[in-house]
Amino acid sequence: MAFQDFAILSERRRNERKEKVKKRVIFGVLSSILIVCVIGAATFVLVNKTGSENNVNKKPTTASTDTKVEHYLKNIKTICSSTEYKAKCEGPLSEEVEKDPKLAQPKELLRLSMKLAEDEINKAFNKTMSMKFESEMDNGAYEDCKQLFDDARAEIGFSISEVRKNDLKKLSTRTPELNNWLSAVISYHQTCIDGFVNDELKTELKKLFQDPQEFVSNSLAIVKDMSSFLSTLEPSVTRHLLSEKIDDFPSWIGDADRRILKAADDKPTPNVTVAKDGSGNFKTISEALAAVPQSYTGRYIPLNPTRFGITDPYPLFTLLLLIFNLYSLCYLCGDWIDTCWIRLQREPSNYWRVLLLPGHEN
Repeated sequence: MAFQDFAILSERRRNERKEKVKKRVIFGVLSSILIVCVIGAATFVLVNKTGSENNVNKKPTTASTDTKVEHYLKNIKTICSSTEYKAKCEGPLSEEVEKDPKLAQPKELLRLSMKLAEDEINKAFNKTMSMKFESEMDNGAYEDCKQLFDDARAEIGFSISEVRKNDLKKLSTRTPELNNWLSAVISYHQTCIDGFVNDELKTELKKLFQDPQEFVSNSLAIVKDMSSFLSTLEPSVTRHLLSEKIDDFPSWIGDADRRILKAADDKPTPNVTVAKDGSGNFKTISEALAAVPQSYTGRYIPLNPTRFGITDPYPLFTLLLLIFNLYSLCYLCGDWIDTCWIRLQREPSNYWRVLLLPGHEN
């Protein structure tokens, strides 16, 4: 009997232990399920919250982007409004601004238009290198073209540098220089074409130079209309005319030249005098220029304008000839509203560009 009671007791204890283990397993499983549910719920809430925040943030970002794009397009359309070849202005500028939105500023757009023109000039010149020239004259003309292309690249480079280093207000005072440089680029292309005797070559070159000419023409139009579009895009930028005076001197006269002109006793002496009445060294400017020594550098003053009856407070400076390169760049600087271009030619490679007074014999 005692053994039976012990067996029953042992069996009961085993059952109790099994029951406890079973309860622990069930509790553990339920706890795990509960933990997983809590984690899942928390994750779901977090994801939804993050998604909502992203959606909220996306809306103003899109609106802001649209506003910026609209502003960029407005600037580009304004800049290109005065150009003749708008497709070659608005399209390329828009493409560049899409790559770098910082270029959408008026000054950068002006510089970019010139850079695009420079790229077209380089592409056109590279294509000419594969052309064949049969006659000696055409070969000589092409050698001249190489020099003219170098001059064109130099002029467009001067323009780009001028835009890069000056702010908008200062640029409005540099319009004459930019006009001169860009106009010269166009004239160089035409001069290159004129040097060939083969009509087929001329036609081919005209077609080849069309894009560079049109891009440069666009840049020139932008520069000429600079005061107008700057007042539209940048109200704080005021127009500064070439005729405005600084310390009683025209605004385009530099500090060094201003000091020379202010000196009481140390006035520059003309190298030669041009007078229509024959009392000077030469009767025409052309004759005076032809006599300039090829090795001459610096300031060369070819005439005394009072012999023409011109009244000017600074006659020696007003007709100051700056010789940069005898065969490419000669500037006769004058502070007049109406000036004209002439070209002096001895041979295809010998061109001078000079600003002259209208109404007088050259």
